[in-house]
Amino acid sequence: MKTRAWLRLGLFVFLTLLIEVGLGRRWGKLPPLGKFFSPVEGFWRNAEPPDLKPPVELHIPTLQDSVWVLWDERWVPHIFARNEADLYRVQGYIQAYLRLWQMEVQSDAAAGRLSRILGEALLENDRAMRRLGLPYAAERALATMMQDSITRMIVEAFTEGVNAYLSQLRSRDYPFEYKLLDYAPEPWSPLRSAYLVKYMAYDLTVKSQDKYLTRLLSQIGKGAIDTLFPNHAPFGHTTILSGQVEPRHEVPPQPQALHSTAYAEDTLVQAQEEDPYWLGSNNWAVSGKKNRFGLSAAGG
Repeated sequence: MKTRAWLRLGLFVFLTLLIEVGLGRRWGKLPPLGKFFSPVEGFWRNAEPPDLKPPVELHIPTLQDSVWVLWDERWVPHIFARNEADLYRVQGYIQAYLRLWQMEVQSDAAAGRLSRILGEALLENDRAMRRLGLPYAAERALATMMQDSITRMIVEAFTEGVNAYLSQLRSRDYPFEYKLLDYAPEPWSPLRSAYLVKYMAYDLTVKSQDKYLTRLLSQIGKGAIDTLFPNHAPFGHTTILSGQVEPRHEVPPQPQALHSTAYAEDTLVQAQEEDPYWLGSNNWAVSGKKNRFGLSAAGG
């Protein structure tokens, strides 16, 4: 009987350790399930109650004066500060509070660092960003920013605000994505802000085929390239309507030396396309007559 009791105890201890180890480590792409499902540290804490309110106080040690943040019914923050540096400190804090993971993953995408989080599947994407020169462009842009006293103040104050939020963030309160991928946010830096600028520039510009055509150039020659892949006009049509039902199409004159003979025909056809693939951002404007506040608005 004693032997059976000891065997049962040993089996219980073994299974307990097995469960502890199994739930405490990653399995492939799965996060540690024990931590992920923990009622104290896990994803349950990311559930938002229907009556969730914005933070009442923001604790930013480097603030020079009082700052007021008014949140409207749509959770849009309106910041009122006595000096510009404090304004950007609070903006950095609030942006991190609302969009921390988006900020980090987009800056990592521009830096060619996504594979550190998402694994080998993202290696090609990282290599593409580095071959395009986005990290180099961000470093050069940051150097230029820091030469201007006003821009330097803005970037550094924004960084202080983001890091003030990060310093108060406990692991249990990490955004859901960090818990799912099992990693912690890194401290913010001015370079990360430059990465964001370059990522948005990359994301909102027209589609580029330069690197692919360069590879083909040595294989099939420039004549074939010009025929198969004619140059496109930088602008297919205006984005402002001129009172007509259809947009007024414009094909700007281009130096003949820069374009193939197929250029004119191709751009005229593309200008008539209903939805060109290279169409850019979401330009829009709303008259003040269309809303209850009587205010005009525009976006892009």
